[in-house]
Amino acid sequence: MPLSIPFENTPIPAYLIPALGRETEVRPLLICTNGYDASITDMYCASAVAASQRGYHCLMFDGPGQGAMLIEHGVHLRPDWETVVAAVVDFALTLPRVDPARIALNGWSLGGYLAPRAASGEHRLAACIADPGLWGLVDGFKSFAIKFGATPAQAADVANLDQAILDRMWAVINANPGLRWKFVQRGFWVHGVDNLRDYLRALSITRWMSGRRTFAAPRC
Repeated sequence: MPLSIPFENTPIPAYLIPALGRETEVRPLLICTNGYDASITDMYCASAVAASQRGYHCLMFDGPGQGAMLIEHGVHLRPDWETVVAAVVDFALTLPRVDPARIALNGWSLGGYLAPRAASGEHRLAACIADPGLWGLVDGFKSFAIKFGATPAQAADVANLDQAILDRMWAVINANPGLRWKFVQRGFWVHGVDNLRDYLRALSITRWMSGRRTFAAPRC
């Protein structure tokens, strides 16, 4: 069932997959949040079919920077996924066959960062699943920067690297079709930037905040 979830200036596209054979019953709900470069249809095969067969209703959505939100509406990725998921939970609670005490959030790929971050600020979730759990996106660039002359101390703050180091990194990225697709054609687009420094700044923001807490309660 295609749905539209109210969210700021652009509604979030979503699908509700009912529990197989129990479509009219009040059942626990699994909310699925996506990763960096997949779409809502990937989540159907990865999670919704299995959840439905096990008696869960499943609500899948494309958030900012994902799927239709990015491709059709130009809405870029944002780190405050608790704001996004709050809107999704608000909507889920209006669905008549959802048990409000048994709502779980599942995140895969980059969702392994986004889901725990969202759960840390959303008390209405009964459980959170991170597949896999991630601290953020920026750590891989630290070792990359060291290879191009950065000290470990400099690499700890990749958003403020010397321009000469950035220039060497950029030359390698630009000369490699795979890296260029991954970082420039995809990464710049997802974050709404047009240069390597701003991209690294965006990655640095999308990092686990140590003051937040995740939780999981066995109520689902």
